[in-house]
Amino acid sequence: LRNCAGVNAQVLTRLAELPQLVDLRLRGYHIDDACLSAVGRFPRLASFTLEESPATPKGLQLLASLPLESLTLFRCTSLNDDALATVVGGWTKLRVLSLRDLPVRGTFLTQLRGHASLRVLNLPQTMVNDSTLEALRSMPSLEELSLAQTLITDAGLGHIAMISTLRKLNVAQTQVTDAGVQYLSNLSHLESLDLSGNPGITDAAVPYLEKLPQLREVFLDGTSITGEGLKRLGGKARVKQAAGLE
Repeated sequence: LRNCAGVNAQVLTRLAELPQLVDLRLRGYHIDDACLSAVGRFPRLASFTLEESPATPKGLQLLASLPLESLTLFRCTSLNDDALATVVGGWTKLRVLSLRDLPVRGTFLTQLRGHASLRVLNLPQTMVNDSTLEALRSMPSLEELSLAQTLITDAGLGHIAMISTLRKLNVAQTQVTDAGVQYLSNLSHLESLDLSGNPGITDAAVPYLEKLPQLREVFLDGTSITGEGLKRLGGKARVKQAAGLE
C-alpha cells in the first residue's frame, strides 16, 4: 500500500482483522504513529516495510510485540539508534533487517549481539562507522551484510573479517583500500563482494581476492584495478570500466 493516501489508522485497523496477513508495505508521510499502533495489532505480521514515514520512536515501540522476521525502514528520519535499541533485541525471529538512509550510527547493534536468527543486515546510506562494527562479531548466523555509502574504513573490515559465516558483502563507496581487503582473505565462505566506488582498491588487492576459495563475483566499477588485474581475476570480475581497460 505504498503511497496510498487513503490508508490511515482506521483502514489498517480493519486490515488487522485478516488472520493470515503476513507481509505489509507502507510508504508516505501520512503513515504516522497512529497507523503504527494499528499495525502493531496484526496477529501474524512477519514482514514489514516502512518508507518515508514521520513515525517517531514511540511509534516504533508499538511494533515491539510483532513476530517480525523481516523489517525494512527507509528514510524514516525520526528513527535513530536509541529508537532501534529499545526494540530490535526483542524480535528474536528477525532474519532480515534493512535500514537505508536513516540517521543511525550503529550503536543499536549491541542489542543484536548473539542474535541467532539474523541472516541479512543492510545498513546502506547510514552514518555507521568502524567503532560500532565490533558487535557484528557476535552475530553467529550473519550471511549477508551491506555497508555501502557508510563511513567505514579499513579498520571496519578488520571487524567484518571475524564474521566467519559471511557469504555476501557490500562495501561500495566507502573508504576501504587494499589494506582492508587483506583482512577479508580469511572469509572462507564469501561468495560475493562489492568494492565498487573505492579508488583505493588497486591491483595490489588481487592476491587477497584470489585467496577467497568460494568467491564467485567481485564488483570493481570505480576502483583503480587495471586491465591486468581483471585478467588475473578472470570471470569473477564484474566491471563496466576500469583504469587501464579499453
